[in-house]
Amino acid sequence: MANPTTSKPKVPSLAAIRRSGAPTPSSRGHGFAGGELSRITEVPVALATRQDYAREIKRLWDQAQKSFLQIGRYLLEARTRLDDGDYGALLEHELPFGRHVAYQLRRAAEFVDRGTIAQDELPRDYSTVYQLAQLTEAEIAAARERQLIRPDVTRRAIQRFRRELRNAVAPAAVIQTTGTDVLLQQLATLRSQRRAITDRISEVETKLTALGVDIPTERR
Repeated sequence: MANPTTSKPKVPSLAAIRRSGAPTPSSRGHGFAGGELSRITEVPVALATRQDYAREIKRLWDQAQKSFLQIGRYLLEARTRLDDGDYGALLEHELPFGRHVAYQLRRAAEFVDRGTIAQDELPRDYSTVYQLAQLTEAEIAAARERQLIRPDVTRRAIQRFRRELRNAVAPAAVIQTTGTDVLLQQLATLRSQRRAITDRISEVETKLTALGVDIPTERR
C-alpha cells in the first residue's frame, strides 16, 4: 500500500488572519507610534518570492533602526528628568539591557540628532552608530572619503578605521609637530573617552553598592 502523502502546513495569509479576528502587523503596530514603543509582530506573513522576503526583512530592519534611536532619545530624556537614584534603578531593574548598552544608545541618539551625517547614510544598528559617534568631524570626513559612511558599514570596519587613526602617529610626535586643529581634535577624542570611562565607573560602583561592598576612596 502506498505511503500516505504528507502536506506542509500552510502559512495563513493576511486576509485569512484578518477574517479570523487575530491581530495583524497593522493592527498591532510597528515601530514607534504616538510616542510609544510598539511590539514587533510575530504574526507570520505569507512570503513566496525573493523580492517578498527582501521587502519584509528590509521593513523590519528599518523599523529596528527607528526603535533604537527613539530608545536612545527616551534615555537622554530620562537622564535629565529623573534623579540619579531613579535613573540608576531604571537601568538596573526595569530595562532589558544594562548601563553599557544604555550609554551607547544615548550617544547614538545624540550623534544622529546633531545631524553630522544624513539619515539615509546611517548604519542600521546602534553599536555601529556609536562607533561613528566617537569620531571627530575631521575623522568623519576621512571616513567618508574611505566610503565608510553608509548604511551597510559594519561595526568592525569602523573599529578598524579608528585603530588606524590612533596608530598613525606616535603621541610624542603629535605634540611636537601638529597644529592647533589636530590638538583640539585629540582633546575632543580624549574627553569622549573620559565620558565613557566615567559611565563605566558608575556602573561598577552601582553593582558594588548593591552587593554591600564599601567603595574605596579614589586617590588623587
